[in-house]
Amino acid sequence: MDIRPEVSAWDGKSAAAIRAVFNWYVQDVFFIDELVALLAERQCQKGATWLLKACIEDDHTVSAQQSAIILEQIDVLACWESKLHVLQILPALKIDALHKLKLERFLRDALNAKNKFVRAWAYNGFIVLATQYPEYQPEAEKLIDNAMQDEAPSVKARIRQVMARCS
Repeated sequence: MDIRPEVSAWDGKSAAAIRAVFNWYVQDVFFIDELVALLAERQCQKGATWLLKACIEDDHTVSAQQSAIILEQIDVLACWESKLHVLQILPALKIDALHKLKLERFLRDALNAKNKFVRAWAYNGFIVLATQYPEYQPEAEKLIDNAMQDEAPSVKARIRQVMARCS
């Protein structure tokens, strides 16, 4: 299976086109492995992360090994859409100890992103990190408290949704 041509050709706009790729390949047992491998290729990142998110929304599971590869690639994600998609799937990933510091750096960078969606989901990412690694809990709480005072209304709304889900 080689999904590279379809993923790299996606214009980033046509949901129907990328959904067709998903529908065509989703039943392949190596689909998630192929998508994870494409994260290293800049021209494929937006489509690959969109498809990964669609897989998770379709109740597919990401293995610990696949999670580790995704986390290994987070610092090469070039566009805000790819970063957003990875932030959105973070609750489905297993964060191993080897990658928690890399993820922490990624989240800190995302908290300063110009894009409000990326910032909003970065706060969610800190909550996910704190859930798997309790030593981050005090900082996650402080970040959330500060965000509820300083962030844009759309970011605050996302944080409230996350907090409601966690309680």
